[in-house]
Amino acid sequence: VPDLIEALDHEDSSVRQIAVTALAGLGPRAAAAVPHLLDTSKDASSAVRAAVAVALGRISPEAPGVTVALAALLGDDSPEARAAASHALRQAGQSGLAAAVDALSHEKSVVRMNAAEFLGEAGSTARDAVSALCHALADPDAAVRASPAQALGRIGPDAKRAVYALSRA
Repeated sequence: VPDLIEALDHEDSSVRQIAVTALAGLGPRAAAAVPHLLDTSKDASSAVRAAVAVALGRISPEAPGVTVALAALLGDDSPEARAAASHALRQAGQSGLAAAVDALSHEKSVVRMNAAEFLGEAGSTARDAVSALCHALADPDAAVRASPAQALGRIGPDAKRAVYALSRA
């Protein structure tokens, strides 16, 4: 693990990506790498960022700071990194849902939109997010407002208390 952690700082992005993938393969045995992976989640390479999301989900999705980093990756420019972050957040269970709820108030509109989409994909397991999604219906960005509305629909009957908010959106 120490050699792989050291490789996370290599100048070649393909070496960094291989190191991250190897750490992911170790799963929880690579827990010592989590703080370094959190730093690497901001790597210049989208392939490395996507690999980091996968690794964090496999190694320790509930470790401190992990869900916050994964929620931030929901706004990544790379579709692969966004998809990997969403998958890893699902692995984090309730803490992943909580991070997505927090991301509904992120400064970047793409993060807010993708957080709402993530909560909708979670379906009825995201029923505790209904209030936050109702609040997100008033987002200043019209593109974002559609996502919480769709998410509430996907949550289903557990979101019926949102009917009034939806009628005013």
